[in-house]
Formats: sequence, structure tokens, C-alpha cells
Amino acid sequence: MPVMIKSCVSVVVLLLTAQLALADSEPVVDGSVPVTFAADAGRRVDISLREGVAIGGSGGAVFFQTLCTTPCTTRLRSGRHYLVFADPDENIVGEGPFLFDGPTTIAMRARSRRGARLGLIIGGALLASGGVATMALTEEDHIFAGSMLLGGGIALVLATLALPDTFTMTQTSGEPRLSRSGR
Repeated sequence: MPVMIKSCVSVVVLLLTAQLALADSEPVVDGSVPVTFAADAGRRVDISLREGVAIGGSGGAVFFQTLCTTPCTTRLRSGRHYLVFADPDENIVGEGPFLFDGPTTIAMRARSRRGARLGLIIGGALLASGGVATMALTEEDHIFAGSMLLGGGIALVLATLALPDTFTMTQTSGEPRLSRSGR
């Protein structure tokens, strides 16, 4: 229970600090609005804006502009934007679309996916073990089935490499407007 209280208190402090910073900034200048970013636990999170996508003959590329590193305030054009959040020290990433129509605060809180990774590892190990046991049977059709189970188990274990921790982002413009979890 104390960890949960500590987490709630840190989010409230982040939001209050960011709101104070917004109070000193002009709301709209040349169609842009101030956006304040804050992360929990003093985390240094790099904030990037998706600028565009280029698609060529055999591939494509996405272009990002680095905005700032938390805690920070920057200005963005009013409208919809796609932001990416990354803490390179902890291998935590998050992303999502946001709508900015006035001074805004985005608070980020790290969210662990350790349980999901552990579940994939255990499931993969069980599946692979079942595959090895099935291959131990002497009939040819059991060898094929066992190798399929073994391959599936290995694939589940490898899937943990593509499942980093993420951020839960909360956008506030005077009153809560959007809450979104990273993918």
C-alpha cells in the first residue's frame, strides 16, 4: 500500500509543478500553445514529435524531431500531434496521439511489463518442454508435432525481447482531457 500512495503523491506533485510552469506562459502565440512534460521519480525522458513519413520503392522511414528532455516546457502548433517518449537509461518507451488546443501538461508514469514478459517466458518454456517430450516418442508424426511445439515455445521466449516497459501518459488542459497508455 505505501508504494501506491507514494506513486499517487508523485503524480500529483508532477501535475502541480507543471501547472505552475504553465501559469507563467502565454496561452497562444502564433497558433502555438505551451506544452509541459513531466515524468515520475525524476526520470529524464526524451520527448520527440513525429514530423512525417516517407515511403520509397522498397521501404519507408518515419522522421522525428526531438523536442526536449523532461522536465520541460515547449511550444507546439495547436492541433493533433503524435509524440514518442523514451527513457534510454531504463529502456522504457511510449507513444501516442495528442490534441493540443490550449496550454497543456502531459505527465508520464513508468509502467512495468515484467509480469507479461515472465508469463511469456514460462509459457514458452512449458510449450518447448512439451515439444521435447512429444519428440521423445518414436513415431514420425510425433516428431513433427514436437518440433512445432518446440518452435512455438522458443518464439514465445523470444517475444519478450519485443515487449519493453512503457509509460502511462495523462494529458491535462485545465481539466483532464485524455489519458492514454503506451503500446
